[in-house]
Amino acid sequence: KSVQVQASATKPASVEIRLGSPEGILLSTVKIPAGSGWATVNSKVSKFQKGINNIVVVNKGNSSVDLDWIKFTN
Repeated sequence: KSVQVQASATKPASVEIRLGSPEGILLSTVKIPAGSGWATVNSKVSKFQKGINNIVVVNKGNSSVDLDWIKFTN
């Protein structure tokens, strides 16, 4: 299981994808490279949850991050 994120950040950044709340189960940590445009980044999902769930994206750095989309794959 993995997650793809299309994101942009002017400095290297890291976002966490969590289940339900900012303190919820950590599904994945995605490292966003610095750049001037959009980057598509892949990351492993550590605790896959079946069904329909709410997710929360938490910015773990001091850099702002723009997210375009998030896609979960098998």
